[in-house]
Amino acid sequence: MITRAFEQNFLGFAASKKLLAKGDKILVGCSGGPDSVCLLFLLEKLRKILEMEVFCCHVNHNIRPTSKRDEDYVTSLCERLGTPLLCKEICLPKELKGNLEEEARILRHRALDEAAEHFGCNKIALAHNATDRAETLLHNIARGAGLFGAGTMHPKTGKIVRPLLFASKRNILSYLLLLGESYCTDETNEDIRYSRNRIRKNVIPELEKIFVQAGANISRFADIAQEESDYLDLLARNAIKQCVFEKEGCTFLDCNKLFEQDFVIQRRVIRILANSSPSFSAVDLTLIFFGKGENGKSKIVGRAKFVKVGKNIVKVLPL
Repeated sequence: MITRAFEQNFLGFAASKKLLAKGDKILVGCSGGPDSVCLLFLLEKLRKILEMEVFCCHVNHNIRPTSKRDEDYVTSLCERLGTPLLCKEICLPKELKGNLEEEARILRHRALDEAAEHFGCNKIALAHNATDRAETLLHNIARGAGLFGAGTMHPKTGKIVRPLLFASKRNILSYLLLLGESYCTDETNEDIRYSRNRIRKNVIPELEKIFVQAGANISRFADIAQEESDYLDLLARNAIKQCVFEKEGCTFLDCNKLFEQDFVIQRRVIRILANSSPSFSAVDLTLIFFGKGENGKSKIVGRAKFVKVGKNIVKVLPL
């Protein structure tokens, strides 16, 4: 009964967020860990009900000594389930500039895109759960994020779907235990030198001692924040139609028209034009530059370069 309830919750969440549809070809990104193993089992078990095809991709990062063990486990699991599998390897640069986790994420998503194209899949299912979402939200807030960074891990982003966002890590482990299924453990998840691991191991458990549903409630807040952030984006894009114009193949921003907008919308416009999530201070300094910057001066924000070409006009150059 408990497994059936979990599966019904999965179907209900997927339906409410319009994540899965009849005829879908779904690629599951499976690391061999409990979350992705759970997702693969759910989709394979329910694929006839959902009338879709399921495929799998395992990405070997070649970072940990146990990487080959994980690949072998996923290979064996897919053979048992009858799931078509493609294993991909990625190699991180020896002299990596920047964040290791972020670089690995970029390469992993690229590998998943290639696997989806290989199988002809229209969707990629990732196994992020409610606990992951709570961790990410707390991490972003602690780093100084506003509403823009609070709405994290959307259930659907392009072809990527996250149908396990309704479930906590505890729910997932209980489901696998009842099924009698094994999974791999990533030893780096225990390393509290990483900020996310420290939040997972120390912060959320302490919050749940005070409020039992703390993790779920934080995840719910992320859902609300995402919905409200999307609405602000809509208002900002409408403002862009009034503030931005094209001339001779170039994009320009009318600063006077921008400054007629509410300050919250001004910030959103800059983030959209910059095609990134710059800090509040970077956005505020950009607004000052728009108002007081000298002609010919430029400012790089995110993936855009803003060049002052008139008293109230800024040229927008994508980078």
